[in-house]
Amino acid sequence: IDPFEAGFVVDGHPENAAASALGGLVAAAVVDGRPVARLLRLDPELRFVVVVPDRELSTSSARDALPLTVPHEDAAFNLSRLSLLIAGLADHSQLLATSGDDRIHQGPRSELFPEAPHILRALVDAGGILGVMSIPWVIDAENPSVERVADHVEHAVEVMGIDHVALGGDFFHQVALSGAVRKPPDSVRPAGMGMEVGIDDLEGPEHYPNLIEALEKRGYAGDALAALLGTNWLRFFSNALPSAEVEATGPE
Repeated sequence: IDPFEAGFVVDGHPENAAASALGGLVAAAVVDGRPVARLLRLDPELRFVVVVPDRELSTSSARDALPLTVPHEDAAFNLSRLSLLIAGLADHSQLLATSGDDRIHQGPRSELFPEAPHILRALVDAGGILGVMSIPWVIDAENPSVERVADHVEHAVEVMGIDHVALGGDFFHQVALSGAVRKPPDSVRPAGMGMEVGIDDLEGPEHYPNLIEALEKRGYAGDALAALLGTNWLRFFSNALPSAEVEATGPE
């Protein structure tokens, strides 16, 4: 009996059976009622870390959390990221962090994964920093405002501590509108949200004073405010790049 086909009969999922029987990086599907698998190139320079949580999550619960229909834009987004991921796994120099982005599974299943704050704490224990983005659909697609950015900053500080949170604006829509890219990255935006949409009163780094004012109203001042605005990043890069002479004096 072919191990791949036997695994498919038992499990019902060709991708699981192919990974178990063939190993490596595989693509699999059911074609005309039979499982079909193909081996793909996997860069030997890559190293993998497997993290297995103590708590189990049933497959049925995870599936029930998903929507019955998926917008065309979200499906196109996931397929584009899958293509980038396959390319990056074949050649690690082409691997992008954004190739793992997802619009279909992670959001609906987030309520089933209350461990997320613990992951943020692990980031703290590893000496990492969370950079709060300023992308409207990340902050709040319905109400992209400076106050909502401040909400995210405050939540991150509550979970991780003031020494591990900073600003990571990523005002990429400015780059797209400037013509620096050939085609605006439509696939990364929710349906109906144009490139002209930004966060109210925070459309670019020149508007950071508005965010600073919002943070000051919430009690951030002195060293705490300086940490969010720059000294945390300076400390992080001083440690990560020991050969660089960076003076952690904070923003002027």
